[in-house]
Amino acid sequence: MIEGYDKYSFGKKLNEVVSPARPVISIENLIGRSEELDRIEKALFAQGRNVFIYGERGVGKSSLAATAASQWQSSDAEYIDISCSPDSTVKSLVASIASQAVKSQWTSSRKTTEQTGINLKWLSYSITNEISSTDLSEKIRGLSDAVEVLREVSEIHSDNPVVVVDEVDRIEDQKEIDLLADLLKQIGDKRVEIKFIFTGVGTTLNEILGAHRSAIRQLETIELPRLSWDARWDIAIHALRVFNVEIPKDIYIRLAAVSDGYPYYVHLIVEKLLWILFEKVEAVEKVTWEDTAVPLTFTARPSD
Repeated sequence: MIEGYDKYSFGKKLNEVVSPARPVISIENLIGRSEELDRIEKALFAQGRNVFIYGERGVGKSSLAATAASQWQSSDAEYIDISCSPDSTVKSLVASIASQAVKSQWTSSRKTTEQTGINLKWLSYSITNEISSTDLSEKIRGLSDAVEVLREVSEIHSDNPVVVVDEVDRIEDQKEIDLLADLLKQIGDKRVEIKFIFTGVGTTLNEILGAHRSAIRQLETIELPRLSWDARWDIAIHALRVFNVEIPKDIYIRLAAVSDGYPYYVHLIVEKLLWILFEKVEAVEKVTWEDTAVPLTFTARPSD
C-alpha cells in the first residue's frame, strides 16, 4: 500500500503527476523539454512570430504546445485550443477560434456587450445572438475577413491571447494549407495581437506545409525528438517520489528502454505501476522487479 491515501485521494493525486491519456499542461510535469520551452518563449516575444512544433506521433507535441500556451497565456482567460480534421478550412478554424473566444466572453467578468457592440463588427453579433461556429464560418468571405475576426478575438478574449492549433497535418486540401500560411503572414503584417502554436505529425516541415514555405518568417519551427534517456527515467523518479517511493536504477533504466522515448508511454507504465503499489497489502517504500511484471509488458503504440 501507499500510506496516507484512500483510493479517491490517491487516484486524484496520481493524475496530477502522470498524464497518459491527455496532454501535460503543467511545467512541473513536462520533463525533458526545457530547451524547447525556452525556444518557444523567446519566439513568442517577437512581434508577428508564431510557433510550429512537428515530429513523429507520440513524442509529446501536444503536451509541449499545451504547456507553452499555458505559460504564455495571460491569467484572465484560458488559452484557445482547437484541433484540425481532414475537412478543416481556414474559415472553419477561424470560426472555431472566434466561437471559443465568445464563450469566454460570456463567462468572463470582462464581458461588456454594449462596448463590443460599438467596437466590433464580427463578434458583437455572435455575442448577442450566440451563433454557432458553422454560422460564422459561412459569413467569412476571405482572408481579409478572417484577419478582422482574429483581430476582434484578440480584443475580447484576454490581455495576451494564445491559440493552439493541433494536428495541422490532418488538413487534406493543400489549398487550405496555403491559405493558412497566407493568414499567418497577414496577421503579422496587420499587427494582430494573437499568438499561434501549431502542431503536426511529420518528419520534415515540407511534409506538413508542402512547397508553400512563405510563412517560414512568421514561424519558429521546432522538430521534437523522442525523449532522451535521462528525461524518460526522470518522469518515473519524479512521479514515484511524490508518493515517497524509491525506484532502483536498474528498474528505471529498463522502463526507459521499454518506453522507446515516447513520453505518454512512460506515463502509462508509471500509472499502472503506482496502482499496483497502492493495492499491495504491505506498505511500499521501494519498487521491486515483481511489481513491474505487468506494467513493463505493455506494447507501445505512439499517440499524441
